[in-house]
Amino acid sequence: MQAWKLVALATALISLASCGQKSQDTVCSNTSGQNIVGGTNVDSSDPIAASTVALVFDVQTAEGSGQALCTGTLVAKDIVMTAAHCVDGAVDGGVIFATDAQNAGQSDLRVITAVDVNPDYAADASTNRNDIALVKFTGDVPAGYKIAKLATSKTKAQDGDEVVLAGYGA
Repeated sequence: MQAWKLVALATALISLASCGQKSQDTVCSNTSGQNIVGGTNVDSSDPIAASTVALVFDVQTAEGSGQALCTGTLVAKDIVMTAAHCVDGAVDGGVIFATDAQNAGQSDLRVITAVDVNPDYAADASTNRNDIALVKFTGDVPAGYKIAKLATSKTKAQDGDEVVLAGYGA
């Protein structure tokens, strides 16, 4: 693990902690059918927290540079699935294994080594078609985290099924 990346990611974490309300950087879930806004904070022992991670990036676009915080799902021992629009313009980044991104420590952080965006992704604000990406990271998955069980053709949601959404954000 390169020290400069760790320092850059720690700086990004501090920047995020200072620019938002605590509720914007904690995992929230909602089963009431409303948007995740108004969800409830999730305790680290909640099953949804075991596969939900935060992604923090340094971003450079034509409009400028800054930091971004997104949500991801652990899908393999070193792979997180996220939205492609989250990694658009990402330069350096890290995966945060903590339900509260503001209070995450060095031991909660893994450096991102590769990003693979769906080749059919179309960054169109009206559709965001194929808005999916895979992010590879270094290091081990911390105790308590598990690879998410993904839906298959046999387990796909049906009309009327309840789903739980989780994410970092307001």
